[in-house]
Amino acid sequence: MQYKKNHYFTNAELEAFLKQCEKQYPQLCTLETIGSCPSGKSIWLLTITDRETGSHQEKPAYWVDGNTHANELAGSQACIYLIHHVLSQCDANSEIKQLLGRSTFYVVPRISVDGVESIMTRHYNIRSSDQLWPHKNLLPGFYEEDIDGDGHTSGMRIEDPAGPWKVSKKDPRLMLLREPDDCDPNETYYQLLPEGQLYPDKNAPFVFRNRFGIDMNRQFPTNWEPQNLQQGSGEAALSQSESRAVYDAIVARPNIVGAQSFHTFSAVILRPLLNQEDHEMDFTDLEVYKALGKRGTEITDYPNISVFQDFCYHPKKKFYGSFLEWAYNSRGIYAFTNEMWHLAKKAGVEVGPAVDWFARASDEDKICSMLKWCDDNLQPGTYFKEWKPFDHPQLGKVELGGWKGLYVWSNPPHEFLQEEVEKNVGFVLACAKSNPHVVLHEQNIEQVTSSSEEKISTLRLTVKNQGYLPTYGSSVAKQKGTCYPARMYAEASSGLEILQGEADRQVEHLQGRYANLFERSMAASTVFRSGRSLNAMASFEWTVKGTGTLHVKIDYAKGGVFRHTFEV
Repeated sequence: MQYKKNHYFTNAELEAFLKQCEKQYPQLCTLETIGSCPSGKSIWLLTITDRETGSHQEKPAYWVDGNTHANELAGSQACIYLIHHVLSQCDANSEIKQLLGRSTFYVVPRISVDGVESIMTRHYNIRSSDQLWPHKNLLPGFYEEDIDGDGHTSGMRIEDPAGPWKVSKKDPRLMLLREPDDCDPNETYYQLLPEGQLYPDKNAPFVFRNRFGIDMNRQFPTNWEPQNLQQGSGEAALSQSESRAVYDAIVARPNIVGAQSFHTFSAVILRPLLNQEDHEMDFTDLEVYKALGKRGTEITDYPNISVFQDFCYHPKKKFYGSFLEWAYNSRGIYAFTNEMWHLAKKAGVEVGPAVDWFARASDEDKICSMLKWCDDNLQPGTYFKEWKPFDHPQLGKVELGGWKGLYVWSNPPHEFLQEEVEKNVGFVLACAKSNPHVVLHEQNIEQVTSSSEEKISTLRLTVKNQGYLPTYGSSVAKQKGTCYPARMYAEASSGLEILQGEADRQVEHLQGRYANLFERSMAASTVFRSGRSLNAMASFEWTVKGTGTLHVKIDYAKGGVFRHTFEV
């Protein structure tokens, strides 16, 4: 299965693609399952690194995932394009080759595998899992469903003098909310519902119910709350096999420095915090987040915003149990959530805050402009279903129609998928290049005595971190202990004896260029005499007797493992 532009992969296509990557690039790829969904379908993780330069766990790593939310299909496509890009460019693009030589990517393209399967085959609108929640059995009520069998669950309108909706005068395809004083006796008003039907029969109460209420992004243990405080949170933190698989996989890979989780559809880059204002965050980490986020904005044209300060549905409404909060606050991972695509923005329509506009917008001119853009740029019939009468088996005469939201609101239309994933992958690569990178700065062997019977030499080694981030990753990683202390090991071969210098000791982590964040200009650097990152280098010295080999290993945890060999 080869990569296809502007194409949404089915589960079978995704699995075939990943297996083909491992087969075609065995020196770069390792495919494994990190768990399974309730149906038994595998959740795949592809590890990408150049194994000739070291094992994946001995390099700073970057985690990327998609489809935490099943209906946000573009998330998995961004992961797929990342895989395709780095593998296909590894030979031709020396920068990518160098990156894979010093870094590891852990990519989980699709977390909600079962949910995606149901969306693509049964056409349900599923948040994450296709498991029934919060009730294990369907309660009597109204449920969304594709009742005309056309492969879409769009809208359903029913004439009702008390209905809150009416037809737009500017475009009869669109429905508008009535104003408070809108009581024109010559106007037709409607109830507007999702396409669906009453269960178990027409006598069921007209109460809208959601079959599939699990939200995998409310399942993580940091600030987890039960259903009555956080919808979709499940029976307990990590009660879903999919969220547990992600949790276990990340905990088992302590070399992960940063992460991006691909979602849709607000065209923003989200960062912590989720339950507090910025001043409560570690100051250094906040500055790093802002600097990385700025690069993200330059690459994607998405603003980088705090969830708590700029993305909450209501000032008093917080998010609990999210991946983003857990990854940063519990694991010390510089994690971002990329909300890809924004129909209004693409159509050139000015709208309000990232969340607020979609939930509350009813501006007729703006909605008409978006539909006009679709008319001009998309294939007819792919984004809107014309209103047509339908004889509902329970409700009688209704009309079915409205937006086909999956590939126009929730995800980029096929024609615009490639450009959306390309720029987001650019942000992934920028962050991965910012990871710590420990290299040899200098090595020296000085012979102290010339006696063939008792040859004594002094060995000196200096390493430096020429990466942006320190070898411990974030301040929170160091505070929480998810980044273990750095350690140096020296082992002499037969014929060589260490006279001075320790063979096993804890060493200091190395700072990165990020330390210069606080020197905003060259002038400031000159005034404070601090033009380079402090503590970005470390030197080691041994006095040895005899001839042979001294193997040095310095484990910088998230900064990777540095190895060097002296031949004496």
